Amino acid sequence: MEDEPLTPRRINQLRSEADAAFAMLAGMQLDLFTPLKNRPMTAEQIAAIIGIGPTRLRLLLYCRVAAGLLTEHNGKFANTPEANQFLVKRNPSYMGNKHGNIAHRWSSCFKTAESIRSGVPQAKLDFSNSPLRTYSSGVAGSTFKLLARPFTFKWISFIATSPRNLRSSPGYMSDRFLIFPSCFKRAETAAA
Repeated sequence: MEDEPLTPRRINQLRSEADAAFAMLAGMQLDLFTPLKNRPMTAEQIAAIIGIGPTRLRLLLYCRVAAGLLTEHNGKFANTPEANQFLVKRNPSYMGNKHGNIAHRWSSCFKTAESIRSGVPQAKLDFSNSPLRTYSSGVAGSTFKLLARPFTFKWISFIATSPRNLRSSPGYMSDRFLIFPSCFKRAETAAA
């Protein structure tokens, strides 16, 4: 059997996932989901309601269709059930108000390489002026809960002895490492 040619499939997939995430964030910032709560609308109708031009909005709407947050039929856009449940204002499960936290978190992530290069954090998330309820759920909730509980650093010396120790310390990465937990979970799997 001949080897198949190598392609950048995973790289392209990650890029597309980022595009979808940014389309979601832009939709949250512009509150594009609320006008679509009760009926499908054209780009022109949505643009008139939120006070922006329809040309660029249309591109964003199609990005949100590709992201699985909207549907489109005959030029009219509608929320998916998930978007209707969580991204429409005044719903009890509304998450759209977290766009500021999401944007701040993501903008901090853009500085990761420089933080590593310089050895000095280039972005900081400051929770000091925020009420407890803001960070006990949502985007920063898992990080806040980790910081709020007693924390031991014994696992650092254990891990430093060998990367193979990753798999013999169950769960340490997923519930104690504060940055990029999904990436460290993959590292744990790769060391197995």
